[in-house]
Amino acid sequence: MRLGIIADDNTGASDAAGMLSEQGVRTLLCTSIPSLPDDVLSSYSALVIGTRTRSIDPQEAHARTREAAVFLNRHAFSKVQIKYCSTFDSTREGNIGQMIDAALDACGAESTIVCPALPVNGRTTRDGMHYVNGVLLSQSPMKDHPINPMTDANLLRWLGYQTARKIGLLPLKQIRRGISAAGEYLQQLAAEGIACIVTDAETDHDIDVIAGATASWKVITGGSGITSAIAKRMNASIHPDEWNIRLRHMPASMLVVSGSCSPASLRQIAYAEQSGFHIYPANPMDILREDWDPAYHGNRISRHMAQGSKVILCTTSDASGVAAVHREADALGISTLEAGEAITRSLALCASVVCSTIPPGRLVLSGGETSGAVCAAAELHAFETGPPLSPGVPICFPLNNSNQLVVMKSGNFGSDDLYERIAAIH
Repeated sequence: MRLGIIADDNTGASDAAGMLSEQGVRTLLCTSIPSLPDDVLSSYSALVIGTRTRSIDPQEAHARTREAAVFLNRHAFSKVQIKYCSTFDSTREGNIGQMIDAALDACGAESTIVCPALPVNGRTTRDGMHYVNGVLLSQSPMKDHPINPMTDANLLRWLGYQTARKIGLLPLKQIRRGISAAGEYLQQLAAEGIACIVTDAETDHDIDVIAGATASWKVITGGSGITSAIAKRMNASIHPDEWNIRLRHMPASMLVVSGSCSPASLRQIAYAEQSGFHIYPANPMDILREDWDPAYHGNRISRHMAQGSKVILCTTSDASGVAAVHREADALGISTLEAGEAITRSLALCASVVCSTIPPGRLVLSGGETSGAVCAAAELHAFETGPPLSPGVPICFPLNNSNQLVVMKSGNFGSDDLYERIAAIH
């Protein structure tokens, strides 16, 4: 089996790629549809494509997903996964439903599963209701997400806003009966015209059963939990020594770009500051008022790095700061999404100046939109995926720079000391 994954942002793509590489599956991660020679593509058992479709126009999300699915079919990837965040990040308008529609249409499949659960990170589903660390999604911090606030934990209802296809549920009691019983129940739902089957799951074993029951399905969808379960069924071809040899030669210079406002990201920044990192704040208000020059600040950061500093470029906005950005966006007559894009674009332009002046040996990108924008600005498009530092946070090696490692992570992922651990890799 060769697995092709279409992810809605770069950190989600990295998350899924790490689940594969952890199982020894040779995995290529690309931040757009790759234009690589066939012999390069054929050397990988899995290809993960980041499409940056999470928060764009729904029709554009459908078009990008369809293009990626057609590419994967053309290059003999026998199974396709639509990968979205384990917190089902979306709005009522989209775009998870639109991505599923595009994949089913492009692959000629009638039905698929919807499995966002990731128990290792506290994301579980019961009776179609989604939880974060035992709290309903709609009562978790995700309800305050600045772009995709999750105000409803009912996955069937939320997905129903985004697709006209029929939606059903594979309940936990059927999953606990085993692979054969779960498979029969899924086939029964599919025969009834149910195209999108939300799956309960509270443990890794539940997801292993779901993966077994859908082993022959062309299209599946979900978070990196189902990716990991599929990876266990694929051939391992990587020996850990491959990564260890490469890591010994990585330069120590380090830049972190964090556009995430999640509590986990703020804790990571605070821990790193105590460990000697230089914090370089970017004031979102200054950016929105066009009073923040990315080139000027990029050159200043380069000087800090030339003196041996490990630098974190960040917005460092907590919940009150996010609210202030909303108010400023209203005052400027722009949407919250447009404000977020402006902030992300400035961070990316600043980071690209640093990368072209004094390329960091270790580049860490926190936040899905931030990762996508920085990779585009710095022309980082294809990576071989290495070992994960923690669930959902793998090391990546750019194909066009053998002397650099890149870590792209969701704002919610990683331990408080993550940045210090990356700095200590040798």
